Amino acid sequence: MPIARPRSRFAGQHLFAATVALLLAACVGDAVTLPVAPGDVPALGKAPSTGGPTVTSTLPKSGEKGQTINVHVYGTGFAAGATATWALHGVADPSKVKTNSTTFVSSTELIANVTIAPDATIDYWDVQVAAAFCCKTGVGTEMFEVTSAMPVGGGIAYGVNDAGDIVGLSDGAYVVSGADLSISNLGPRKATAISQDGLTVVGGVQNSSGSSAAGVWTRAAGAPWPLAGTQLPDPVGMTSSSGLAYAVAAIPAAGVTLIAASLNLPSTPVYWESGDGTWTSPARRLPLPAAYASSPQNVPKTIAATGDIAGNVQEQARGNQVPVLWRRVAGSYVADVLPLPSGWTSGAVNGISPDGSVMVGNVRQSKNGFSPAFWTRDASNNYTVGLLPTLNGTYGFLVQAYGVTVVGGVVRAVGTSPGSTNGTWVHGVIWTWTAGGTDIHVRDIGGVGTKTDVTPNAINPAGTIAVGQDGTGSIKWLLQP
Repeated sequence: MPIARPRSRFAGQHLFAATVALLLAACVGDAVTLPVAPGDVPALGKAPSTGGPTVTSTLPKSGEKGQTINVHVYGTGFAAGATATWALHGVADPSKVKTNSTTFVSSTELIANVTIAPDATIDYWDVQVAAAFCCKTGVGTEMFEVTSAMPVGGGIAYGVNDAGDIVGLSDGAYVVSGADLSISNLGPRKATAISQDGLTVVGGVQNSSGSSAAGVWTRAAGAPWPLAGTQLPDPVGMTSSSGLAYAVAAIPAAGVTLIAASLNLPSTPVYWESGDGTWTSPARRLPLPAAYASSPQNVPKTIAATGDIAGNVQEQARGNQVPVLWRRVAGSYVADVLPLPSGWTSGAVNGISPDGSVMVGNVRQSKNGFSPAFWTRDASNNYTVGLLPTLNGTYGFLVQAYGVTVVGGVVRAVGTSPGSTNGTWVHGVIWTWTAGGTDIHVRDIGGVGTKTDVTPNAINPAGTIAVGQDGTGSIKWLLQP
């Protein structure tokens, strides 16, 4: 009788492997050879990653509307043939952000060339990376901001003129030239405003005791800026311990230029007037309305081309800040306390239009109850106050308007608002409305890719440039209609 021989282990394994191979071949059809980018040869003996791509960051973190740029996309699990696309809240829209090409650099980096449409939505967009030969996609949620902003440098930008000259604070006071973007260091403290002709900057300089004093920097046309500013003289009979100049403006009807400031000990709102570009005459005091005392909150912040000066004073009885306009009358000033909306207890003006017809700032109900607000004035010097809308209909600390102008009968103001999708982020916004009208539109103008607070501090008279800051440094916005 024949003896049965057991099948060898090797033969059994061979048959199993062959069976698996046949099954796989039946499932996938013809074999596919994956493309390999030059210089990216897979390491031998290592199984390919099966986790799919992930997206962790982009550089830059933002792009301007109407711009075509290269964006470095960082993450893991990238392979040759991967593509990067942009989506708004999960919905791709190549008509607004179009990926022209995706270049594979390494398993952790791609370069996407993208075109951002002029009408693309200002918001945080998702960045999606799809694998070349699979259905796996990695999503970097809100990794890239479409914006109208661009970085200027470090610190905070406080003022801008129609030539695009920007002033602010970084390691000290600075000026950025609108002509060639060169930066001039003005020495310690900070610069807050620059004249329309680009020859006078005001702000704070360091005095002999090491404190900030109201100061000025001047230059001749075409000359470089001085390395340090000059302290502006005190009023007759007063020695201030510190102070800050907030605004400078030429007054064509009077043939003079004004600087407005607040001086301390005691707190005194003042101005200087010059017809020849020198600033050696003593400061002149601005009048305080009846029932308002000297305090650290008596501050003239902004000057119209009419010579009117606006800011805030402080109530003597309750200590509330109150918005005020100092009207220029026959070369002197009359103080008008501005109205507050019903139920709002305090407020301040931060900006006034060149023609003096519109002022913007904030009103306040409580510690955190701030609203952006505006005031208008008619020919009889009657004032009307209104609230400006926010992106999400809520108010809060740091929410206010900072600068305003009127261009062709349209009011353009800039300031801050809680974000439309996340109220904890303070967004930079622009408000527009027809002068005298009530249909006010608010639009997000974005930052430069960070979700920290974004604040436009000023707008130029032409209404084309705003400046401010976010968590990364100084920003400027090229404002679109």
